[in-house]
Parts: sequence; C-alpha cells; structure tokens
Amino acid sequence: MSAQAPKLAPRTARAAQPSVPEIAGRARAASRLLAKLPHERRNAALSAVADAIEEGLPGILAANAEDCRAAAPLVSSGQMSAAMLARLGDQSKLAKMPAYLRSVARLPDPLGRRLMAMELDDGLVLYKETCPLGVVGIVFEARPEVISQVAALTLKSGNAVILKGGSEAARTNDTIVSLWRETLS
Repeated sequence: MSAQAPKLAPRTARAAQPSVPEIAGRARAASRLLAKLPHERRNAALSAVADAIEEGLPGILAANAEDCRAAAPLVSSGQMSAAMLARLGDQSKLAKMPAYLRSVARLPDPLGRRLMAMELDDGLVLYKETCPLGVVGIVFEARPEVISQVAALTLKSGNAVILKGGSEAARTNDTIVSLWRETLS
C-alpha cells in the first residue's frame, strides 16, 4: 500500500457550503435511488469504500494528528475536555474502519424481509416488510470513525445520511468524507 496523504485545504479557505435545505433535498433524492439499489451493488460499494479507506489510511491518520495538535491548546485552556481529545485521537478506531465496512457488507440484506402477514378479510392480506427510512441525520463530536459506521449502515439499509461532525475533527472528517465521495462517485 503506497498511498500518499491527501493535500488538505486550509480550514479557512472553504468553498461556499450549500444550505441545509439544499443538503436535505439532495439527500432525499439520493435516498430514492439508494432504496432501489440491489443488495449486491450496495455490498460492492461498501467493499470499494473499505479498500479506499484502507489505502487512504495514512492520510486519515495524518489529518487526525493535525486535528489533535490543533485541539491540544483547547484542552489546556479548558475549552475542551481531555476525554474529548482522547476520543478524537483514538487512531485504533480509525484503523478498524475498513474491517468494519467489510463486516457490514457481509451482513444479510435488511430490505424486503417479510416480518409478518395477517389476513384481514377474504383476499385482503396485510404484510409487514422491512424498507428504507429515507434520510437519516446524525450529529456527533470527536469521533470521526462514526462517519464510516453510520454511512455503512445507512448504505446497507438503502438510506441516505446527513452527517454533522464536530469542528474539532474537521480535517479528519473531511478526509474520510472525501474518500467516501470519490469512491462512490
């Protein structure tokens, strides 16, 4: 594995971000496509992302080290807890992301499973089947590995996801999300 660390743009030089309604609209449109995506394609996507994250792990760990260096003065000044910094700097969890993604890919298809059938009347049967929710939103702090955990589960279940990570892990989050986007595009 000879992966170069991705070049990180300075945190202050970000392009204009889309509004929350724009993000939600895109996620809703994506959820309709994901709900129809065959199980094999969802698994292939998870495996491809696992490979990309494994290859990009040096860049992820470098971004995480940078986030930790930037957060250390916040702990000293009392603006961040030492426990939060410890969660942010847990690189062993970041290193386990590819294995986690592959384990989710091996799970059985959660969609279209019949959970119950009940005859209500002659010729009228009520079925309860599993189906995607649509869009899932998650807010998290100082745990960049959550991106892959939540994204894997939502992709596996045919859902779209909107993630809002804490600013203390911005570089790590950006690096992980970039790998997901590049791979899934």
